[in-house]
Amino acid sequence: MKNLLALFISLFFLININAQDAKVDSLRQLLTSLPDDTSKLKVYIDLTNELNNSDLNEALKIGIKGQELASRVNNDNLLVRMRIALGRSYANNGSLDSAEHHFLIANDIVQKTGHLNNKGAVLTKLIYVANVKGDFKKASKLAFENIRIQEKLKNYKEVAFSNLDISNANYGLNKYEEANKYAERALEIFEKNGFEEE
Repeated sequence: MKNLLALFISLFFLININAQDAKVDSLRQLLTSLPDDTSKLKVYIDLTNELNNSDLNEALKIGIKGQELASRVNNDNLLVRMRIALGRSYANNGSLDSAEHHFLIANDIVQKTGHLNNKGAVLTKLIYVANVKGDFKKASKLAFENIRIQEKLKNYKEVAFSNLDISNANYGLNKYEEANKYAERALEIFEKNGFEEE
């Protein structure tokens, strides 16, 4: 029975790895056939995000190339998405200062354009960096800002996650009752909306 379970688990991982490799290969091939425009930039973003799950060094290389193209393409939305993907690559590699640098540039662009969905995505990344760096007051402040944005967007799952971010920040500040209060709020939102915790 144990051998059968081990075989099943191995097969499952092998299938997932092969599927991801096929997607990466397909995106790489697509890059070579596209002109330097928004279509190619979208592929750079997708490939960087995909590689963030498997090959962090390659994700950085592709992300940097994508960022070079993004600086020449006049599309603020894609520029923000590329900065987020590249920042995520740096964060996953443990280079939090570089990650924060890219997230802050994305945030500046979002401030200029006022695109709320992008603002929420950037804030989520900045909250992560602040929490990992141990800057819990900053993480909490950003999470409160994200709650306001996500409520406007009626994105209650992200409201719940931001409440968890506030809970985590309060825990880091040794404010355990506050941490518990925000964790309970998050749980209430998950239950009320039928979301499953990730």
